[in-house]
Amino acid sequence: MFADVEEASFNLDPESLQRACAAARELGLRPRAVIPVDLFGQPADHDRIASIAAAQELFVLDDAAQAFGATYKNRRLGTLAPATATSFFPAKPLGCYGDGGAVLTDDEELAQVMRSLRVHGEGGGGKYDCVRIGINGRLDTIQAAVLMEKLKIFPEEILARERIARRRNHRRINRFICRFRDCDQVFSGNAVDQNERDTTGRVLNTMKVIKIDAFLA
Repeated sequence: MFADVEEASFNLDPESLQRACAAARELGLRPRAVIPVDLFGQPADHDRIASIAAAQELFVLDDAAQAFGATYKNRRLGTLAPATATSFFPAKPLGCYGDGGAVLTDDEELAQVMRSLRVHGEGGGGKYDCVRIGINGRLDTIQAAVLMEKLKIFPEEILARERIARRRNHRRINRFICRFRDCDQVFSGNAVDQNERDTTGRVLNTMKVIKIDAFLA
């Protein structure tokens, strides 16, 4: 079932999640999991989502690809849900030079299953002992080497992204600069919310003048 988003942040609306669960059960469905997305570098409302998930017996898989490095009430993304997925695509806050990703968890049993899935469903009997259907999802060595070096400067890169975002906000072209729910966001991109077409045109022209690539979506 799909749930709606909050107008202020475009992240999952907990009240809409509650309604979606109720609608699913009315149809005879049993919701099993929820995937909140930390969009535009801002954490979703994880406390409220976790509360609903516990009441509805939902597993929470956080999608932190656009906000890796952000904090929610002094807690890092990656520690707020039973499992957190992130992407190392170059456009993400922590990006490699190709494709890659990771899943973070402190559940050892779940971690063992994910390690198995990553390598063709490998079991404990060696590389040809396949106990489940899996994939070939290993991060290649070159991308791992790039990420190891970028991790060393990751805190500085987060601050640099924020300085650029604040500069754009000063020029009135970046809406998503405010803090929600005591969180520190990161800036994987800079989204502009403009409803009026003529205002949008002025925004795009301003961005062109200061040499920022932009497009309408």
